[in-house]
Amino acid sequence: MPNRLFYTVKFSSSFIISKKCNILSSDGKGNNYSFHEALRANQIISLADSQMLRSIRDITKHEVNLEQLEKWYEERDRIKKRKNSEDNKKRIRELQENIYNMMYIPEYITVVIDKIAHYKKFFKDGFFFNGNKYTRFSCSASQARVSTVVFIKDSIKQEMLDRLNNGGMVFDENGLSKTKFAPSKYNAYFGLYSSATKEVTPPRFCIIPDFLENDNVDVDFVVETGPNDDDIVEPRTIEVEFNRFDGNGLISPEYARIWSQDIGIYTPENKEDQGYIACQFCMRWSFAKGMVNTFDFVKFCEEKNNGNYIIKDIYGKNVDLREIDVILTEGQTKIWDKFGYEVKDENGEVKIVPDQDIYEQNSIDNKIIWGVTRFTPEEDDKTLITNYQFLQTLKMSEEDIKELCKDTVDYIKGVSYDNYYYTLLFLLGENMNEKKMKNYMKSSDNYWLKSLICNPNLLNDKYTKEKIRDNLIKRIEQACIGKIMVEGNFQVIIPDSYAFMEWCCYRDPERVKGLLGAGECYSKFWTDRNKTTILSQRSPLTHFSECHLMNVKNSEEIQKWFSYSYTGFYTNTHDDSVMCWAGADQSRSPHIEIYVEECG
Repeated sequence: MPNRLFYTVKFSSSFIISKKCNILSSDGKGNNYSFHEALRANQIISLADSQMLRSIRDITKHEVNLEQLEKWYEERDRIKKRKNSEDNKKRIRELQENIYNMMYIPEYITVVIDKIAHYKKFFKDGFFFNGNKYTRFSCSASQARVSTVVFIKDSIKQEMLDRLNNGGMVFDENGLSKTKFAPSKYNAYFGLYSSATKEVTPPRFCIIPDFLENDNVDVDFVVETGPNDDDIVEPRTIEVEFNRFDGNGLISPEYARIWSQDIGIYTPENKEDQGYIACQFCMRWSFAKGMVNTFDFVKFCEEKNNGNYIIKDIYGKNVDLREIDVILTEGQTKIWDKFGYEVKDENGEVKIVPDQDIYEQNSIDNKIIWGVTRFTPEEDDKTLITNYQFLQTLKMSEEDIKELCKDTVDYIKGVSYDNYYYTLLFLLGENMNEKKMKNYMKSSDNYWLKSLICNPNLLNDKYTKEKIRDNLIKRIEQACIGKIMVEGNFQVIIPDSYAFMEWCCYRDPERVKGLLGAGECYSKFWTDRNKTTILSQRSPLTHFSECHLMNVKNSEEIQKWFSYSYTGFYTNTHDDSVMCWAGADQSRSPHIEIYVEECG
């Protein structure tokens, strides 16, 4: 069944202030500000389901009948294709109204903050919407970047906090945290409950400590000198602490299959098209996030750990990996040590003894689901469209620029009204395949192009020629601002999973070797093309140092242990590649601390 979107209100802070923080209908009669009034004012947005919306619906007993909802969508879309008539229009409006009523979540409002003063006022006093008070609830890192804050109906706020804190954050009677935890980190992780997720089957999991390693790195160090002087840039060798597997865990091949079925990309009962099994998943849980990569860790224990399947988890307990589906790292579960039972020490102070069973049981009691926000595609794109950031960091001559642009120029020049198939390729995109074509024909409203696909003779139609010309002009304009074609794609960064298991089993930094050495990487996409050296970049780029050349390694051992990763970019655990990719969640640079220490 398709994942249908929910509807919520989104206001600007200036609009709320203009209503004197009491939003009612503009009819002047004190009526409620209706859904349709907000819709006409472009104040309704659509959101995919998230843990926060699920919890709101559970608390408010807001039922969503998915089967009924799907019937309404199907009937509405079917009538839209019929001849235009008053009866059909009326029925479409009725069906759309039914959809709105079922999918509207009025308890959840996002506010775009126009002025800091507005935020301070709302933080202190909240605002009223249709007679109900709304107060600040959360703000994720991505929302903060666009000055957006979530406000929630005050009558359900406390229960929402109790559920989503999941027993891991303890507050006193004044609402102040008694748990030692950085407020910014708590705010960022609490905000993840707003992430769009697809629910998946809860796994049997364990948590292992992070692998932290200090290494000396050559850097260009920037020393700020003052507002009127140029900064000093000087080469230095500094010590950096690397978290080699930060944000990364493992999932068993069997459970990757289950999660792929849960999110609907793998349907083994469909004999014609079973779909595929993703090899990497971006997961969400209670104060937990990150990527898990498919790897046969049981087989590793059999062959590389002398048949010993027992490891120590972060709680100091023995864990049998044959009974585990997902291995997470300490960095993926930020407050793992806040869930447990209380004991008093010799001084009478209450301390928490961490316990994974309590962590899991709390999530069951509070209905915190395991979710997937993203997963890897069935096939990597073969062509990447760059932007100016990829290009501005390169040092190129006139000839280099011509060579880099050659594929794009040839691609545009190849479009001809005499070549139906080439023109169709141009219109549909460089990475089109059979499955994408089928989905396009089912979903797109671009009827002129769908008609051209079905009838090649329309290539000579005047309207079609004008549309092709418009597309050509647009593509030329895009190329002029840096959107050119190159061989490549975006892939998920994966720290060497073989090295991950060496750390998991041995816990000895000296024994963590991995299959990749310093300066090396592995990607099936590039080994299939017999490439030995590639240029790696991580968007967004701001400096030439972020263009990182790497050697592509391949071997029988790599093919054996990384066999499930038909996509993904494996990195080594021996160099500073992650720093070249602007952090990439695996390094902790002490630049700020050093600057404060030196400059006071």
